Amino acid sequence: MSAAEAPFSINVSPGRTPQVTVRGSNLTDWHANLEEFANHPDIPDTIARFCEQVNAGFAAAELTQPTASAAPAAAPIAKAAGAVGLPDMFQHETEKDGKKSTWTFQSPSAPDLPDGRPYKYAIREGINANGKPYRALFDPALCWPQPDRFRFEKGTGEVKPIWKHAALG
Repeated sequence: MSAAEAPFSINVSPGRTPQVTVRGSNLTDWHANLEEFANHPDIPDTIARFCEQVNAGFAAAELTQPTASAAPAAAPIAKAAGAVGLPDMFQHETEKDGKKSTWTFQSPSAPDLPDGRPYKYAIREGINANGKPYRALFDPALCWPQPDRFRFEKGTGEVKPIWKHAALG
């Protein structure tokens, strides 16, 4: 553990269980940090309040549905989210590839990825080798080119392309 790293970190994704990381420079240090974290009387309530605020903020920005417990915190978070606008990650953009196909990233009409990452499928539209138009859905982390402002992270499992989907018309 470097001097700049905190002994604990919490990662929150909307509507999902938070991921807690406990660090230490060696096993003894890690165990002491784990004991401190696990035995602190305010930790469960503090994490719950933090998750409520994060989930309510995403819900206010219409990025996901809030958890049931997030409803009471929604009003102040909604006001803050409205003031700053949507993050760039959640506004769609298109790119052309070398085969003259058009890729649309984060399209509101694309379905969410099935593995829980907060992205939508990338839509690819083009003409196949037989001269027929097609539309397909792909994992955006595996597409190229990608808009420079997106930093799609790969999932832990495979998300297969969808060549025919109701959302594609």
